[in-house]
Amino acid sequence: MTVHNQLEIKSIISDKQIITHFQPLISIRKKSVLGVEALSRSIYENEIIPPDILFKAAAKENLTVELDRLCREKAFENFARSFPTGEDQLLFFNLNTSILKTPLVGSGHIVNFVKYYGINPKNVVIEIIESDTDDILALQRFIELYRGFGFLIALDDVGAGCSNLDRIIITKPDIIKFDRALISGIHNFFYKQEICRALINLSRKIGALVVAEGVEEEREVITCLDLGVDILQGYYFMKPMTITDDRNLRILNQRIEGIVEKFKSYKLKKIDFERNRRIYFEQLLEDARNDLSALKAEEMNALLSKVAECPSVECIYVLDNAGIQVSETVCNQRELNRNAIFYPAKRGTDHSLRDFYYLLSSNEQEFYFSDPYISMASGSLTITGSARMQNQPLILCIDFIYD
Repeated sequence: MTVHNQLEIKSIISDKQIITHFQPLISIRKKSVLGVEALSRSIYENEIIPPDILFKAAAKENLTVELDRLCREKAFENFARSFPTGEDQLLFFNLNTSILKTPLVGSGHIVNFVKYYGINPKNVVIEIIESDTDDILALQRFIELYRGFGFLIALDDVGAGCSNLDRIIITKPDIIKFDRALISGIHNFFYKQEICRALINLSRKIGALVVAEGVEEEREVITCLDLGVDILQGYYFMKPMTITDDRNLRILNQRIEGIVEKFKSYKLKKIDFERNRRIYFEQLLEDARNDLSALKAEEMNALLSKVAECPSVECIYVLDNAGIQVSETVCNQRELNRNAIFYPAKRGTDHSLRDFYYLLSSNEQEFYFSDPYISMASGSLTITGSARMQNQPLILCIDFIYD
């Protein structure tokens, strides 16, 4: 039988055998530690016992409330000791929302603890996993009560499991924490990037900060920063430990300074790359437009096919001034997905509501380039460039591959 199976959870609680490790939350733009998350552990027979094992043991003995309160008390005690009053640091701690039965809401333990240890409630962030409770009304009452005391509310584990957007409506969070499941390998997955980008844009609209939790690789950090994440947390910067140790702080500061310089370098290279790619796309679009402008409508298909052979081009087609497609969509010869969802637009398709038509028309621009999107011709990431034809009331459109 393992030590985990032999846990004397009653003794752990009665003897207050809970230790607190801190993991920093980093603002790269401010080059500083904004706060720490308190993570509870226990040591039993010389083995560190993680919180999930502790709470499973407590649940079996109907001691979840007692363990949860002990973890909070130790978190406040150790935070007050590590960060004396006056230091502008945030303390993040997890609330086990499964204990939020109506009689317990507003019991005052959290408020009493912060008063006892001299911690300003405005420096305390209560992390909530809404899916852990089936009593939504009790959760809402709890949030309203503690927000009234000045506490901040964070919605934890966004992007994990069966996350629902209605959690944001229920909690109205000050901070949204992206789960490791969403952050892991984000540099390699366009869909993860776009989900994060959408949630970040939403967070800006509702006035919430975004934390990327569980960053472990440099490329994950760079991508999160590029997407607009406010705060970073994870093993890349520091594992949960005694953060006030001078050596740990030096290592952490070096890591922060290092990633600042790497992100600057990345952004400069990206700007240069995007500029050169835009110049290349514009030149290709302009050359094709000029060549097509000299041709009659019935002569265009041959040139469209020639342009479509360019490795950077996915599709090419022509619209009239009303946004109606007047040519077939000529595609690169590489294999396209052909099914009920992804297929090239046909002659006669109305593109008048597409940005590459109406923004080019309304602003009288010479060229227009869309934001990256998933092509309906192939399911690949593309952008569309459009340009007015010379001497003809037509618009040339090219879908460029945007890998």
